[in-house]
This record gives sequence, C-alpha cells and structure tokens, in this order.
Amino acid sequence: MISGVPGEATVECAALPPPVAVTATDECDANPTVSLDLTYGSPGVGEVVVVTRTWTATDADGNSSSASQTITVIDTISPEISCPSDVSVECLGDVDPSNTGSATGSDSCGSVTISHNDTLMPGASCQIKRVWTAADWCGNETDCKQIITLTDNEAPAITCPDSAELECPADTSSNGTGEATATDNCDYEISSSDETTQGCGDTLKIARTWSATDSCGNSSSCVQMILVIDTTAPSIACPQSITLECPTDTGVGANGSATGNDSCGDVTSIVSSDSSAPGCGGSETITRTWTATDECNNSNSCEQVITVLDTTAPEITCPADVTVECTASTAPGGSNSAATATDSCSGYGITYSDAAAPGCGNTETITRSWTATDECGNNSSCDQTLAVVDTTAPSISCPADTVIECTSSSATGVTGEATGSDTCGGVSIDHSDSVADGDCGDNIVITRKFTATDDCGNSNSCTQTIKTEDTTAPSITCPDDVVVECATSISPDVTGGPTASDTCGDVKIVYSDEGKYTDCGFNAEIVREFTAIDDCGNSTTCRQTITSEDTTSPSIACPADATVECLADTSAGATGSATGSDTCGDVTIGSSDSSAPGCGGSETITRTWTATDECKNSNSCDQTVTVVDTTAPVIACPPDVTIECAVDSPTGAATATDACSGVGITRSDASAPGCGNSETITRTWTATDDCDNTSSCDQTITTVDTTAPSISCPADGTVECGESTRVGSATGSDSCGGIRFHSEDSFEPSCGGDAGVITRTWTVTDDCGNSTSCGQTVTIIDTTPPELSCNANDITEFDGDDDDDDDDGVSFTATAVDVCSNVRVKVGWIVSVPPPGDDDDDDDDSKVKAKGATITILDSGSPGTVINWTAKSIDDCGNISAVSCSITVLEKEKEHGDYGDHDDDDDGDHPWWKRHW
Repeated sequence: MISGVPGEATVECAALPPPVAVTATDECDANPTVSLDLTYGSPGVGEVVVVTRTWTATDADGNSSSASQTITVIDTISPEISCPSDVSVECLGDVDPSNTGSATGSDSCGSVTISHNDTLMPGASCQIKRVWTAADWCGNETDCKQIITLTDNEAPAITCPDSAELECPADTSSNGTGEATATDNCDYEISSSDETTQGCGDTLKIARTWSATDSCGNSSSCVQMILVIDTTAPSIACPQSITLECPTDTGVGANGSATGNDSCGDVTSIVSSDSSAPGCGGSETITRTWTATDECNNSNSCEQVITVLDTTAPEITCPADVTVECTASTAPGGSNSAATATDSCSGYGITYSDAAAPGCGNTETITRSWTATDECGNNSSCDQTLAVVDTTAPSISCPADTVIECTSSSATGVTGEATGSDTCGGVSIDHSDSVADGDCGDNIVITRKFTATDDCGNSNSCTQTIKTEDTTAPSITCPDDVVVECATSISPDVTGGPTASDTCGDVKIVYSDEGKYTDCGFNAEIVREFTAIDDCGNSTTCRQTITSEDTTSPSIACPADATVECLADTSAGATGSATGSDTCGDVTIGSSDSSAPGCGGSETITRTWTATDECKNSNSCDQTVTVVDTTAPVIACPPDVTIECAVDSPTGAATATDACSGVGITRSDASAPGCGNSETITRTWTATDDCDNTSSCDQTITTVDTTAPSISCPADGTVECGESTRVGSATGSDSCGGIRFHSEDSFEPSCGGDAGVITRTWTVTDDCGNSTSCGQTVTIIDTTPPELSCNANDITEFDGDDDDDDDDGVSFTATAVDVCSNVRVKVGWIVSVPPPGDDDDDDDDSKVKAKGATITILDSGSPGTVINWTAKSIDDCGNISAVSCSITVLEKEKEHGDYGDHDDDDDGDHPWWKRHW
C-alpha cells in the first residue's frame, strides 16, 4: 500500500512543487521499493504543461502497485521588459536598433519574443517614439517606450557645375550643361530653378540656382551661369546670275532677291548694291552684291552677275513691192520709196543691192535686198520686189448674134469668126462655148467667147450668142375603154395610159376627166381626154371612156371589247359604238345583244354590229362586253390587343360588306415566338365575295409575360472552414416559361483569412427577364485546432562548449499546419530527466535553450538522460493544440573498456529532474 501521495494541483509556472517522499507498506516485505516516474501531457487552453507523477511500490516478489498525482502548470504573469535609453542620433539612417539599442526581456515560465513599432511623434521635429513589446508563450505582454531624437542641423555641401558659354542654338538642359553634386551625412535631394534673360535673337542669359535639401529640411544653394551667344553669320543664297537682252529691266523685282536664314533668330535685313561695266551700244555687266544681317548684327554676303547683251538685230521694214508698166523707171525715189529701220539698243545704217530676172517681152522682175546694221554688228535684211509688167490687153471684134433651127450646126464656119490686134506684141485668138438650156425642149443658147491673147498673157474677149428653136407638134396614141370596181383607182397606172413622142425634146402627157353618176352610190361614167405636150408647148390630144360599179361590202370596225365592273352602265354610250366606211357611198350601222350570266351579278354580253352601204352591200363584227366583279369586300379588323401570358382574354372578330354579292369571313394566325411562352400573333382576317374577290386586314395579338417567377431560398447554414460553402440550392417556378438561377456572394471575414459570413443572394430569372431574389446566410467557422508535430529523435551524448551559443548544439523544431488561418508555434516546458542514480549536482547535466518553436540542446548530459519538451500552436481563431516530445541521450561507443559508475551515491536512489528554459 502506498501512502502520502498528494492530490491533484494547479500551480503557477515556476511554482511547481518538488516531489514528496511517499511511503509503502507490504505484509510480506518490510521495505518495498518505491520509484517515481514522470509523464508530460498536452496542455489545454491557457496551460503550460500537465505533469503526471506516478509512484510505484514493488515488493521483493516483484508485486507492485502505483499511485499518481496530476499537476497542471499555468502562466498568467506578464514577462519583464527593459527598454534601452532614449538617444539622439544623426540622421534617419542611424535609427536601426543595432545603433540605438534593443530591449531585453525575461519570463519566469519560458522564452520571450521582443518586437518594436516606430511612429513619428506629431508636432515633434524629427522625433521617433519606439514602443518595445515582450510577449511570452501564453500571450502575456509588457510594453516600454524609447524616444529617438534626430539631431541633423547641418546643411548639405553643394557644388555647382561650371558656368557655360554655348553657341546658339544650344541644349541648355542639365544634360548639356551639367548637374550639381552634393554631400551630406543624411539623405538629400537636389533641385534647380532658372531665371532667364532674353538677349538678341534667340540668345539667353540663364542664372540656374541649384539647391540641395536633406531629410531634416536643411538646405544649401549655388548659382550656375549659362550664356547662349550668337557669333555665327546667317546663311545667304543669291539669286542665279543671269544674261539679259538689251533693253531689259535689271531691277530686283525682275531678276530675283537673295534669301537668308539664321539658326538663332530672324534675319533682320537683306540689302543689295550694284556696280556696272559698259559694253557696246547699250550693253553692260552689273555685279550686284547682296548682304544678310541677323538680329545680333552678324552678316554674310554673296554676288549676282547680270550681263546685259545686244544680240538683237535692228528691225527693218522694206518698202512695198512695186509693179510698174513696161519702160517705167525702177530707181529709188519718187514713187519707189526706201527701206526704214529701228533698233532699241544703239544706232544703225541702211544699204541695198538689186538682182534682175527677165520676163516676157520687155518685162523683168527686180529683187532689191535692203540691210540695216547696228553698233554691235547685228544686222537684218528684207527684200523688195519691183515687177516691170505688160498689163495692156490687145483689141478684139466678135461676129453678130444668130438664131438657128434645133439640130442645125453651130460651127464658126456657119456662125462667123472674131478678129484682134495688140500694140506690144503678137496676138492669138481662140474661143470657148458656154451652153445654156433654151426656152423649151432641146433648144439651147450658146454663148461663144472669143479671146485675143498677147505675148505676156494679156487678153481681151468678146461674146457671140447663138440660139436654137422648135416649132413641130408631138404624136400621141390613147388606151382602150375600161370598166372598174367603184373606189378602185382610176389613175392611168390602173386604167392604162397613152404613148407619145417628139422629134426635138421630151413629151409631157396630161389628162382631164369629165364624168356623171349612174345607178347607186358613187357609180359613174368618166370620159378621159389625154394631151401630149412637148417642151416647147406644141400639143396633140385623144380620148378614153372609164365605167365604175359597186359590188364590195363596206368596212366595219367594232369598238374594243370592254370589261366593266358589276352595276356599271353597259350601253353603247358607255362601252363604245362601231364605226363603218364604204369606198363607194354612205354607211348605216345597227346592233343586237345576247347575254350569258356569270358569278353574282356578273355576265358576258355579245353585241353584234352591222354596217350597210347605199348599194345594199353589208358587213358585221362582234363586241364582247364583260360585266365582272373584281371589287373586294370592305373589311374592318378588331383593334390590336395585348394580353398576359396564359390568360384567356377576348380579342374580337372582323366585319365585312360587299356591293355585288354575299361575303364570307375566315381567319389565319401566324405566330412569332417571344421570350418564354410569350408570342406575337398576327391574325389575318379575310373576307371573300361570290366572285372570290378577297380583302384582308391584320390584327396583332401580343402575349406578354410581366409576372416575376417565385423563389424559395435554402435554409441558412454553418460549415467548418475548408468544407464546401454550397449549402442547398434555391427553388422556383414560373407560369410562362423556363427559369434560371444565379447566386452572388458577399463575404465578411471574421477570424483568420477564411472564416466569416457569406451573404448569398439567390436570383431566379424567367425567359422574359422578370426576376425575384432571396437571401441565404452561410457562416464559416473554425473550431479545428492546428495539426502540431515535432521532429524529436534520440541523440548520441556530446559535451558542448562553455559559451552557451548554439554553434555546436542540436536543434529540434515543432511545426504546425492549419487549413483556415496562420499558426503561431512556441516551445512550452522543457524537462530534462537524468538517468537513474544521477542525483549529484555536477556538470554532467544536460543544457537546453528554447526560441520560438525550436529547442537547441547545448549539452546532452549523461547517457540515459531523457529530455521531455512540449510545444503549443494557436491559430488566428484561437484554436490551440499541444504536443509532447521526448529525446533520449544514447551512450557513445567506448574505445578503452567499460566506464563504470564512479560516483559514491546509492545507485538505487530515485532519479531527479531538472528544468531548463
């Protein structure tokens, strides 16, 4: 039996009581052996570790019994923290804790995590408040404050780039003129500003102020001067040199002006000056110098040469060509004038020379060449022709006019010869006849022209007229008498014509009729007298008798067939009358009708028209008058209507009337589908009369869906983080078509990243866009603690060095994962249990330290030592998990025999334990 075991207890960290001495009694063994065993359980929320002490009593026969005590260790005491002193530092770059100091902390129940947060103090110039926080494993925290004052009062040192003098045009940016440099024991920025003064043209004077300002507002400046100057003359382009003909305009307006350009402003003036060298007559050479000046008085020049030449000959005008009669004088003077000339550029002189060509008789042609020459040797010529001619015609005398019979000879031997003479040469005589029609028939009038011509072709003429005449009548023979049909042509082409001839020309035949009507119509007897007349009016006559009779029916033309609408007028006055004609008298026209009925009030009338002439000859034709009904009935549709889908609503019926028959009404529908079960019906109403004439009208019946569907949301739900958030689906229905569902989520997070509340809006929409919505709430919770594990394994004994760093230690780390949020892991208790029998206080105990989720064994202690440690993890939603880990120290393999236990203690003593943080 075991006695003296204390009860269960909850103690503050660092107040774990030592094991008590318990006793055991046994009926058969006066001194049973009592041993102590320690186990470490996973802590709960707010706990550090759970220690179970188990005492076991064993008698000499190996019988045993046990009793346990459970001690729960908690930590509610905040750690201690010590802040570094307030400091003053130079510049922001020196505020790292390595320069300003770090806080230290300790906790009676484990390791401490130190962190800090900086804020710039409002209203303070360059002063930082740094709050240091020490946090232990169980979330207890302590703060302290450190003030860091920045003491940067020194302005940066700035160096300006060299002042610059640049030729215009120039890049005045810092890329071309350089940038200032600066040095400072703190961060700084360099900026610049320009003050610009305009000079001539585009020249500038720039005062560029460079400023360097550090992070505490200290600044320094320097000034760089930049001059943009213009020493470059403008460019100038002269007009091309030119050669001109005298006289000419040598001014600038006629021969071009120079142009100029300047890269640094405008060209203010372009002027010219001339120098001249004279030539022959009015010619000269002009050198024109052009000068361009810019706004800064730089100038440039070029020359243009203008050459004025005289290559134009004088303008000469010859006297008019002269024709003089044979033996007249041809020398200049008197009526034979001289040439004249003009020259626009100098003086001139005029000369002439003659060349003669002989003509007929004593005539000749003189070519006189006149020449004008100016002071530059240019000359021009012209020719004058002097013709010495014989223009006097010879004299001539013609024979007398005469008349001869048609066909008689008109030779000169019969009608006479002309005679002639000339005072300046021989004469030849010839003649030519011009024949014109005479007064009739083949009679002619001959105009005979006699011409006398001298050696120079001068001629003189006279005329003789010779006429012919016809006095003999023609002969004629008449055609036989003839009988013809009335209205048949009685022209000689039909009834025959006479024949006639004449010995001296053509014959014309004419006739005249004398007639009388006989029995009926236009029947008659005609006596036709033919007369043959020759071209000179000589004539002869004969007679022919022509009798006409009527045996031919008159012609008739019916009016066009007519189609008239039912109830219309069918009389001849409305549908037209026949017309008739007869080639041999008047016509009488009559008509008769026959009818065939049709549909309704329609019919077909056959109207026979008859024409009869005065000789009782007749002719007929038929006209068809069709009475039709083509007029459609008049129909009236009911008005268009709009009805709700699936509602039985009256839509009305069409009405119709017809003026000529009965009416029947039918209908047909054409549907255009709309959304859902809605549609647009085009109802065509048709009225048909007895003759199948129809008329239609359309009525539009619109079936609409304006009613929203019904919806029912699924119940609100709660799911564990990581599970599907789809908790049921909405249901709904619609009376007029299909429906579709859509959901939209809005998420309001709570703890962690994935826990929170989803507000899910369900919307059902029918085919016509009508919609209804409802809401569902899905709550995502996180009640699952993280999965925590440690990677502990047995180690071989080793001795660490004495500096307590971890460069030769062995580390083990606890890790945790959580499906819903971040996880923090920390080491809790570390308990090192020496091997049995090791109860001294020498330095062979193990040494262990912890940081965060990692323990580092600095010294393993003796073989057989068991290092027990706990780790705890907590996620963002406060779920906690804990794990106990154990590491056994194994003995090294001995090299020189077995090392026994050299201490003087009792190996049967119970082991003791030591705790390390």
